[in-house]
Amino acid sequence: VSSFGVSWFMDEIIPVLPQDIPVLSITKGMMNQPDGSLTPYPFLYEQKNPDGTFCAVGGPCTSYELADKDQTHVCFCGRYIEILKKLRQCFSTEYYHISVSTDIVGVECAVAMKNAYALGVSLAVGLSERLGDVLHYNSQAALFGQSVTEMRRLLRLCGGHDDNIIYGAGDLYVTIFGGRTRKIGSLLGRGIPYDEAMRELAGVTLESVVISKRTAEAVRALILAGKARKEDYPLLLHVDAIVNNNEEVNIPWDAFTSETVL
Repeated sequence: VSSFGVSWFMDEIIPVLPQDIPVLSITKGMMNQPDGSLTPYPFLYEQKNPDGTFCAVGGPCTSYELADKDQTHVCFCGRYIEILKKLRQCFSTEYYHISVSTDIVGVECAVAMKNAYALGVSLAVGLSERLGDVLHYNSQAALFGQSVTEMRRLLRLCGGHDDNIIYGAGDLYVTIFGGRTRKIGSLLGRGIPYDEAMRELAGVTLESVVISKRTAEAVRALILAGKARKEDYPLLLHVDAIVNNNEEVNIPWDAFTSETVL
């Protein structure tokens, strides 16, 4: 199911699942909590059935390219490494390559929050389109780098291992180059107000909008609690201002610069 079907899955399917059968979820998402923590979906499923075994797939993988048997590398995550290894044995093919990790938070939060940042990077696509016919990549690359920096910081705050940013970064890459998130980001980058852009994409599932709101709410809660700094998340907070406050696109480029002394 998509992330919009998670509640249905929890209410209708989990209660009737045999407890000795592991579940492998391909749904990428997370819920933010009032304290700013982010809960990946496998943990939500466990709340409904503490005795169940819930694993998940993370990493860059678009369904149509997998159907074309393009070389793909993902990560299966869950609490029990032996179960993950068995699942890998079941699903591995000559074109579908699988790492395994018991870091559910690191893998799942990385691939979920990438939706929010893919929207941010896609703003640069719209800005280029507004200026002319040439699609520029310097600006996209700058936003991509800032996205990975912010996601890595947030993974540490969530208690995930930041090495697993590789799955979020890879997923961010494929999301930017196609799909629904690119459409909404491009429209906003062209200068179309958020409400108007949403009307234009009526009926289209936009998980990036949902995840950007949840991630920004989590960061704001962490900032309020003194656990995070506002200046560490300028891109995410700008995306949030566009989506929630209808602010115009005005990417804070100077906020991305840093000084490094070795």
